[in-house]
Amino acid sequence: MATVQRIFAGTADNPSPTTTQYYNIFGGGTLWSAAECDVAGIVSTPGTFKNLKVILGAEPGSGNSYAFTIRKNGAATNLSVTISGTDTESTTDTDEVSFAAGDLISIESVPTSSPDACLRLYWTLDFVPTTSGETIFNSSSDGANVVTERYVPLISCSPSDATEFYNTMYCPTAGTFKNFYIKINAAPGASKTRTYTVYKNGSPTTITITIANSETSGSDTAHSFTVAAGDRVTVYHTIASTAATAICQNYGICFVPSNAGEFFTATSSDDVTSKLTTEYCPLICSETTYDIEAEQRCLAMSATAKKMYVNLSADPGTNPDAYTFTLRNTSGDTSLAVTIVADNTSGSDTHDVTINDNDLLSLSIAPISSPATAVSFQSAILFYIAPTGGGGVTIPVFVHHYTQQGVM
Repeated sequence: MATVQRIFAGTADNPSPTTTQYYNIFGGGTLWSAAECDVAGIVSTPGTFKNLKVILGAEPGSGNSYAFTIRKNGAATNLSVTISGTDTESTTDTDEVSFAAGDLISIESVPTSSPDACLRLYWTLDFVPTTSGETIFNSSSDGANVVTERYVPLISCSPSDATEFYNTMYCPTAGTFKNFYIKINAAPGASKTRTYTVYKNGSPTTITITIANSETSGSDTAHSFTVAAGDRVTVYHTIASTAATAICQNYGICFVPSNAGEFFTATSSDDVTSKLTTEYCPLICSETTYDIEAEQRCLAMSATAKKMYVNLSADPGTNPDAYTFTLRNTSGDTSLAVTIVADNTSGSDTHDVTINDNDLLSLSIAPISSPATAVSFQSAILFYIAPTGGGGVTIPVFVHHYTQQGVM
């Protein structure tokens, strides 16, 4: 049996038209960086990446181009596409590149002849794990100089934060987290430490890494913990004896869903929703919501979206105040939507939605009745691709559409 995890990514930030820059492969809410360690993530289980495709928001211009390449441990691989002239869409590169657990990964942008600004870009690629069913998340602290106790994300790139809610991953399905990896670019120093502990629902799990003295990396492959749908996961970072500055901190963790073939996207935001107008965010970690949907999309390939979970930082207000979160594709609203009304802070929806090749996905947040409270939020969307080969797992088809309030 073989499974595939599809990475749906995008960013509103333009890569530089003059210099090489890098981004986390999951996209999300940060900026292209000239320093690869700012955005690189760690692959937490062995596997193969393939099927890279990129779409730009505007053409590079005559004689100009952008090349996008997956990098491994600071070096270019042969998984690469180029968009030139009047084109805005690449072909799909089906080359396969193997990664081992602990390898660093990023996506690189190389401009040629000072191309026009691409306005925004979207990309997708596949991860095929060596061990069927396993999926990956990775992230970095986005160049943040972490000198105090902070929470850091497990997906994409966002600054560390003193508030747990803003960097927490919401889980839309049951499974097991394991194989936690960290790399930093500066050792803590003699008799000094940095400790990173994975938290579940606000409490520490057994997965923890301490980097001490002259060390610059660590892993915990001995421990694991299970989650149920609606559980929340993040990383808590502490220091001892004023550890030396670490500008770049890169992370990776493995998630094994209970149902093989599942994978999920997750977003959290420290921005608050508009109480008056519909806004949009990507499916991957986002610092800010916008009213321009094109800047918040990600590129998808064929899969089935099955569930959405949403968690708010506060209830919307008093009846009939509410917020509706809807998965959108290139054609508009899909049937996967969650409405959270007054006196509730969470909800979920189960409904099969077919995702087609080259769909551009986003999440809309629509206020109802001008809610009294603007809220931050966490959301997660569960996807499924049937395993191939012998021993496949049968997943029930959900045909009833419902919205459930008060799920944590």
